[in-house]
Amino acid sequence: QALAMNRDIFGVAAPACLLQIVERGTALILNIVLGVVLRDYGPRVSLEKRLAAGCSLAGLALVVSGVVERIRRAAPRLPGDTAGVSSLSVGWLVPQFCSIAAAEAVVFPAQNEWAAGRPDLIGLTVVTQAAAAFALGLLLPSLSDWLPQSSINQGHYDLFFFSLAAGCAASAAVLLSVPSRVWGSSAS
Repeated sequence: QALAMNRDIFGVAAPACLLQIVERGTALILNIVLGVVLRDYGPRVSLEKRLAAGCSLAGLALVVSGVVERIRRAAPRLPGDTAGVSSLSVGWLVPQFCSIAAAEAVVFPAQNEWAAGRPDLIGLTVVTQAAAAFALGLLLPSLSDWLPQSSINQGHYDLFFFSLAAGCAASAAVLLSVPSRVWGSSAS
């Protein structure tokens, strides 16, 4: 998205990868804050609820991505630009990168805690992820209209983002519906 947006900051074209600094910085800050909060309140929040919260935050980031994509496509193009770069500022991407960082800050520690507490389920998790990746691989050819190789302006990345957000919501629902005994001793 950043490559198809106005990246001028004070007259200088900012590199698209600059947004990774925003995400990493936000993740570091949130990891510190959450470390302090979870040290005091963490035992009261079950593992499955923390995993579901992370999935929900990831879904939120994807919804924001889809909305920004729709706004980007509707915005006028930069004058004199032949590549179809939108006049929308790359600053519009900051909320999605912060939401992604928030999801990572919540879900990664919970994943590590779950994996350390339930080594018996690691094999099942690997097989499930491999099956999901295989299924996604089967779907990719049918997504060529959404994700064309030619130009971001030709596809429907917004629909792709919204579909992934629905998957995150489904994951959160599954996490909250699985009995607590599956999650191990740290769950309430």
